Amino acid sequence: MVATKLAISILCGVLSLACLLVVTADVQAAPVYQRGAVIGLQGPDLVIQEMIIRGLSGGEFPVVRVSVRVRNKGSAAAAPSEVLFLYTQDILSSVPLQVKHQKTGTIPAGGYEEIEFTYTGPLHGLLLAFVDAPVVGSPSGQVNEGPPVFAAAQGNLRIDPNNAFGATFTASLSNLPLRLQNPAEN
Repeated sequence: MVATKLAISILCGVLSLACLLVVTADVQAAPVYQRGAVIGLQGPDLVIQEMIIRGLSGGEFPVVRVSVRVRNKGSAAAAPSEVLFLYTQDILSSVPLQVKHQKTGTIPAGGYEEIEFTYTGPLHGLLLAFVDAPVVGSPSGQVNEGPPVFAAAQGNLRIDPNNAFGATFTASLSNLPLRLQNPAEN
């Protein structure tokens, strides 16, 4: 169990770092100050709120549909961005079995958008979703939403550390749909 958690932490860390290294700016987030303390951000703040797993067909390797809810909990509309989806059956493997991405539309402040992915494979493993992930060759911009505390570490780029959510799961067709909620965002 400890090895599993360590492997998940390492995988999430590596993927988060990879996403952070190539983020480009397009929308500025400005901090809100009250008596010298940062109390919030004016701007977009994209998060993965939940993933819902549904089975489309049975068999040895079923087709599985995963809905990813992207929420903008910020105070300004978020420009289109990319959602990166990773699935692996073997959580100790550093190589994901399937990687997919889709772009979002503009998400208004307080609004959300559901993005759907499908994969073929068993009903267990590790799912990871990253919103505002940089994808080479994508026409979607990246939303600059992070607080200034992260700006010094990344030069002039502002980043947001809450763009990812991942969970291990074990399911069967009889207990689907399975809702995986991000505890930090619900």
